[in-house]
Amino acid sequence: MDTAIGQGDFQTDVGGKPILLTGLSELLQQVWIRLQAKRGAFCYLPSLGSRLATLSESQWATPTVLSCIEEALTDGPAVTILGTEVHAGTLDVTVSTRYGIGTVTIQLGKEEKDWKN
Repeated sequence: MDTAIGQGDFQTDVGGKPILLTGLSELLQQVWIRLQAKRGAFCYLPSLGSRLATLSESQWATPTVLSCIEEALTDGPAVTILGTEVHAGTLDVTVSTRYGIGTVTIQLGKEEKDWKN
């Protein structure tokens, strides 16, 4: 179980209580955090995060991006990367989990959650 994060803060329901995530949504948020965070930025866990921020947008369609994603997810949730797709300013990463298949959208320079299941 995890607390939903959105727009840089915990998401709450209309009563002000934190929204809890389980299953596919929980795993997708964990994947998103590991891919969106800059590797080495969290001093207590320097291996958290990815090197995607170091890549130029033109490198997103190369094998380098897959290497960065695999590195970020090494110690993370049990997922299988099914594919990546580049769009204008975003990178979609589709993963398979024990709860199903979902897509995480990475937007470099933005701190917002975006995933679909």
